[in-house]
Formats: sequence, structure tokens, C-alpha cells
Amino acid sequence: MNTCADYNTQRVSQSTRYVLAFYTKRGDNSKMDRDTRKIEAGRRLRKARIAAGYKDRASAIDALAERFGDLYSYSSFGNYENGLRSFGPGEADDFAEVFHCSAGWLLCLKDASPVKPDEKALLDNYRHADERGKRVILNIAETQQPYSANRPDEKTG
Repeated sequence: MNTCADYNTQRVSQSTRYVLAFYTKRGDNSKMDRDTRKIEAGRRLRKARIAAGYKDRASAIDALAERFGDLYSYSSFGNYENGLRSFGPGEADDFAEVFHCSAGWLLCLKDASPVKPDEKALLDNYRHADERGKRVILNIAETQQPYSANRPDEKTG
């Protein structure tokens, strides 16, 4: 029989395992004490949820339930956000997938912000568009792919 800890370990992505191992070996994992890390992780979880367009916890729980079933209750998610309970790498991977951020950032292992303001605005516009508007936004994004960040900027004289 798998225990909850075994199940969470199985769900952790390889990249999250690497980040955890790297920071633990370097000793950087101790920069924050346990309570401070819990509170900061809760703040980051709330920030990521809101940046992903979920204004309230209920809508976030619905999105998590749609993707992962009934693993997360409203009260446990609230405890995570309020810093009363800490979440592990498995939960961080789940939250990162739904809220479009990095698990390392949620776990306070990285300092990069989850979503830039212009990305958030684009996501908000997409979520508030009707079906026709969503198709238009997706079509524009697909046609602009050749002009991705890999291509150097062209400057006119």
C-alpha cells in the first residue's frame, strides 16, 4: 500500500527533484527558517493563484479538482495560502502546473516572479474573451511564433 508520502514523491517532477537536491547540497535551503518559509510559500501561492486569474480560492480549487481530482480541499488550500501548513514538492508541482509558475519559486527555492505583468494582462484578456475572441488570440499567437525571442531584434535606422 502506498502512503501519502510515497504518492507525493512519485508525483514530483524530475526538475523539482534536481532543484531541491541542488539547493540542499549547497546549504542555501537554510536561508529561511521553517515558519518564515511556510508564510512566504503561502504568499507566493496566493500571488500565483491571483496572477493566473483565479480571484478566489473556490475557483482555484475547482481548477485543481478538474486536473487532479479531490486531492485538495478548500480548508487545506486555505491553510497553505495563509502559511499555517506547508506543502511539499508534489503539491508544488500540481500548483505550478495549474497556476503557470515554477514549483521552485513556490517552494522559495527561486526568486523569479511567476508571471510578468504583460503575460498576466494577455491571460486575463484571453479568459474574458468569448469563444471567437479566444480563437483570434490563439491564431495571432501562432502566427507570431516565427518572431519569438530566439530571433534578434531588428532595428531600423
